[in-house]
Amino acid sequence: MTERGMEALRMLQLEEAKEAFDRVYQLKPDAYLWQAGVVQYYLDEYHAAADTFVQNAVLYETKFLCPASEERIWRDACEIKIAYANARSG
Repeated sequence: MTERGMEALRMLQLEEAKEAFDRVYQLKPDAYLWQAGVVQYYLDEYHAAADTFVQNAVLYETKFLCPASEERIWRDACEIKIAYANARSG
């Protein structure tokens, strides 16, 4: 499933990638798969993407004992998109 999702992501088939990555998380909820957050981000699912990036950052930092900078930067990008959307609607 992970490879299927990665291939779909490479081909910019975001819905297919999301389905494959969702299936990975169903089978292994603690999978390290930050690319799922990228897919959610580009599908405008910013809250879900932020959660995915945080979950993966924690997994990375726990395993390697160093900061998960990419995951944290993506999470920050999600938070900016959320804040911008809230400012525009408010």
